[in-house]
Amino acid sequence: EVELEPLPATVVLTTEPAHENMEWWVDGTRVHTGATLTTTFAPGQYQVAAQHPYYQIAQQTMTAEIAGELQQQLTLQPIAGTLQIQTEPAGASVYMEGSLVGQTPLSLPKQGGDYPIEVRLDGYQSVQDTLPVHRSQPTPTRHYLLQPEQGQLRVQAEPSDGALFISGTPRSSPASVDANVEHVVRYEKQGYISATKTLTLAPGEQRAIRFKLEPEIAKVNVTSNIPAEVFVAGKSVGQTPLELSLQTIPTSLEFRKSGYRTVTRNITPNARQTITVSAEMLQEFEARRKEGQPLFVETLGIQMLKLKPTAFTMGSPRNEVGRSPNEHQV
Repeated sequence: EVELEPLPATVVLTTEPAHENMEWWVDGTRVHTGATLTTTFAPGQYQVAAQHPYYQIAQQTMTAEIAGELQQQLTLQPIAGTLQIQTEPAGASVYMEGSLVGQTPLSLPKQGGDYPIEVRLDGYQSVQDTLPVHRSQPTPTRHYLLQPEQGQLRVQAEPSDGALFISGTPRSSPASVDANVEHVVRYEKQGYISATKTLTLAPGEQRAIRFKLEPEIAKVNVTSNIPAEVFVAGKSVGQTPLELSLQTIPTSLEFRKSGYRTVTRNITPNARQTITVSAEMLQEFEARRKEGQPLFVETLGIQMLKLKPTAFTMGSPRNEVGRSPNEHQV
């Protein structure tokens, strides 16, 4: 007994309008993406659908005959949607393909598609965007926060490596700033007198400004318990007592005197008040004793004893064995 296999039907399906990214579904399974579906069906009944984000789903029930031919064109119905466009501030003009279509807030009915737009408002940067009206999102909504038009500011400063502030905000150079707005530009560095300039840039303007800071000087009184030579950055500046004029940056002072331990004081002068720096000059013996450190004789193994200031006798007695003739008590 021979069982014959029925020949399949040849199927060619298209849509009106045609789209290369059309999705073709057969009985709930996606089988192809493209403008045309060319396939074969075994004899039987099928549920065919064409899906595209711009259109409503087109569905049709088809019956495939043995060795038959199915050639059909599905007509697509565009979805209906609305573009919702808002801006802050309001009143911006909305353009499509170079043509004005309205001002914000704007509600614009559109069929399915992708719509490039440009939003313009005097004094603000334009915004370009593409709004999709798709079956899954027929009403795209946009709320644009428009940014002021910009100018470009370049700052040259001496000394370098200082801090730049524009309207109170730390910035670097070059900096984009809002046009048609007054800005306070400040440059500062520790040890120098800060400088400020006020300016307003036009849209698209490029401007360069320069700062040259002057050193900030403060008074410092320098004293010590005995006259000592004072050194700043390795250079002698005189003998105490002194009044020094120093830049307001971290500074190291050295007090030196022959026979005395060198004393170092680290300070940061303040231009708003005079500070006093004092040093107690001590000989090494006094300094070590004050610090509670071992004395030199102790490092040799000699133990020093503290004695009360009362009368006592030193020396060996007369009857001590081995006493030398030149020894005597005091």
